[in-house]
Amino acid sequence: MQPETIICDNRTVEGAPCGRRALVHMIHYVYRTERTPGHSSLTHVLLEADYDIECPRCGHRTQTVKA
Repeated sequence: MQPETIICDNRTVEGAPCGRRALVHMIHYVYRTERTPGHSSLTHVLLEADYDIECPRCGHRTQTVKA
């Protein structure tokens, strides 16, 4: 099994996106709960995913992807 990777979107000193393939260590999902009127159950809505990554250029960082 290959490790999960993501493209690093950190900005370089020149302002360009890094673009290097970074190794994903962990993903933290952020949800919001909603109650539909007339129903007793809750619905979970994904807001964002926070990736703990290790980029060969930028090092260890957290990258957030909005849903």
